[in-house]
Amino acid sequence: MKKRRKHLNNLFPIITLVMILLVVIAGGGYYLFKRSQTNLTPVEAHGRLSVKGNQIVDKNGKAFQLRGVSTHGINLNSKYHKYINPESLVYMRDQWEINVVRIARYTPNNDANWVKDINWDEEVKREIQYAIDAGLYVIVDWHVLK
Repeated sequence: MKKRRKHLNNLFPIITLVMILLVVIAGGGYYLFKRSQTNLTPVEAHGRLSVKGNQIVDKNGKAFQLRGVSTHGINLNSKYHKYINPESLVYMRDQWEINVVRIARYTPNNDANWVKDINWDEEVKREIQYAIDAGLYVIVDWHVLK
């Protein structure tokens, strides 16, 4: 059983990467290598977002679609959060045309009290600041799974 589990754990990053690539390609792959046509960051160009009816709209009332990446759990030994740094966010903003980053944070053993007694909040703050500096919107996703 342990061998099988280890084998599946080794496949998880590959399967996840393939799934992400499929979503990018299906959701507008032509954005993958297209450089932004404007010198404005998403936040500079669209400002404060709000909800109007069933749509997210920008500061001008124009429909706005969130496109972005996720850290997939910064505190669970995830390999993905290491890609959330100033250089990679600017690259993804300009080359992939992302406009949002999701910072996901899970609690081990589904313990909601764990959130207050470790230093992961500093990592969350740092990643939020990276996104703000890149002119991206941020979704902070705090997970308590129980």
